[in-house]
Amino acid sequence: MSMRTAISGMNAAQTDLSATANNIANSSTLLLAFFVVMYSISSVNSGKYRVLSDALNAAFRGEPQREVPFTAELRQEGIPTPNVVAVPNPTSPQGTAAGQQTQLQPRAPSLVQIADNIAVEMQDLVFADQLMIRQHRGWVEIELRNDILFASGSANLPPTAQEIIRRLASQLVDVSNPILIEGHTDNLPIKTASYPSNWELSASRAASVARLMATVGIPETRLTVIGFGEHRPVETNENVEGRAANRRVILAILQSDKGSTDFYSQ
Repeated sequence: MSMRTAISGMNAAQTDLSATANNIANSSTLLLAFFVVMYSISSVNSGKYRVLSDALNAAFRGEPQREVPFTAELRQEGIPTPNVVAVPNPTSPQGTAAGQQTQLQPRAPSLVQIADNIAVEMQDLVFADQLMIRQHRGWVEIELRNDILFASGSANLPPTAQEIIRRLASQLVDVSNPILIEGHTDNLPIKTASYPSNWELSASRAASVARLMATVGIPETRLTVIGFGEHRPVETNENVEGRAANRRVILAILQSDKGSTDFYSQ
C-alpha cells in the first residue's frame, strides 16, 4: 500500500468519524431541546405535559400510558419530586391472590391518575391555557379562568360554561376524594344588592360550580365552597392581564384520607 493510499484512507475514515460525531451531537442537541421544552411546559401547566406524554407513549409503545407502570412527578411549589406509581398489569395471572384482590377490591385512582384523566378529557382547554393543572403533594389543583365561566359581575353559568363543568365533573364522579371549590376575583370593587363585595361574588361563583357538579352525581358531602374575594391574587391588579389572571375558580382535589380542615391547616 502506497503512502498516498494510506493517507486517503485515513482522510476518509476521519470524514466518516466527523460526520458520525456531528450526527450524534445534532441528535443530542435536539433531544436536549425537546426535554427542555417538555419541562418548561410541565412547570407552567402540567396538563400539557400529561397530554403530550400520553400521545408520545402511545406512538412509541402502541398502547396507553396508564396500562403499564410509569414514573410521574409530584410537584410541590415547583420542585419536582420523583414518585413511581405502579398501575396493575392487565395481563397478570388472575388465579393468584393478588389478582383476585385486584378484581374484588380495585384500587382507588391516585391523584396522578385523576390529573391524567382530566388532562386528556379537557385537553382543548389545557392547550388554550384556559384550564391549568398543577400537581402538589397531597392534592391536585385545577384552575379555570373566569372569562370562560362567568360574565362580569355575574355568578350565573352560561350553557357553554355548564358544559365545561359537566365534562370536568364526569372525571370526578367515580372517585371519593374531597373537592374544595375556590372562588377568586380581582380587586375592582363591586357593590350591588346581590353582591355587596367581592367576597359574596367569589363565594357565589364557587357555589354555582358546586351545585352543577352535584347534579352530575358528585355527592354534596364531598364538595366544599370557599370565597376568597380579591385577597389571594396570583398576579398584580395594576393591569388588565393581571386582573384577568386573578379572576379564577380553583378545584382542589384532595387525597381521600385528607379532609379540608387538614388541607387548610398546613
